[in-house]
Amino acid sequence: MKTELPHEYIDPNALDIIQRLQDQKFTTYLVGGCVRDLLLGIKPKDFDIVTMARPEQVQKIIRPSFIIGRRFQLVLVRRNGNQYEISTFRSLAYATEENPEAVDENIYGEPKEDALRRDFTINGLFYDPRNKELIDHTEGMRDIEQRVVRMIGDPQLRIEQDPIRILRALRFAYKINFSLETSLLLAIRQNAHLLKNAVLPRVREELLKLLRLNDPAKALW
Repeated sequence: MKTELPHEYIDPNALDIIQRLQDQKFTTYLVGGCVRDLLLGIKPKDFDIVTMARPEQVQKIIRPSFIIGRRFQLVLVRRNGNQYEISTFRSLAYATEENPEAVDENIYGEPKEDALRRDFTINGLFYDPRNKELIDHTEGMRDIEQRVVRMIGDPQLRIEQDPIRILRALRFAYKINFSLETSLLLAIRQNAHLLKNAVLPRVREELLKLLRLNDPAKALW
């Protein structure tokens, strides 16, 4: 859908990266929290980019840049003291009895697949700043308008897959003053104990983000 977001809030380096990749005929968008914040009239602090280009192709087009990560390869770009992460559209491989470990494998895919493997509907939105187009595969705009944090997919299953999503849901809801969708809230209450088994560095990272918010204790009430 045609939607003009406040371009004065969009980092010019992010715009330049997107345009360079689009000039090479690669579908490329802003994605995630920056799109959500732009829709809410908030100036984003970080700008993440998603593209059809593979990491090695991005690295050849955007210089200097660095490929990082093992399981999930990203291209990292640093300009004027700021950092930009560029990811390739990924597919969500669903688990089966024959392949129980397939969930969230790093398999390249199409934009819609990439959107549906993200955590919350409000973080699954894409924005093309060149064509002023919002791409919504997750009904994220509905939840922006209703001011609700809703999990993509079954909240129970997705929290079992990654308990860190509990902390992310609480942080987002408090940060932008949204409510938690009913089934997500219930899944959080039923699965809070799973956090004790989560990877400690990731728990620490998420807690630090939460503690940087104003009056962070309220996010846990």
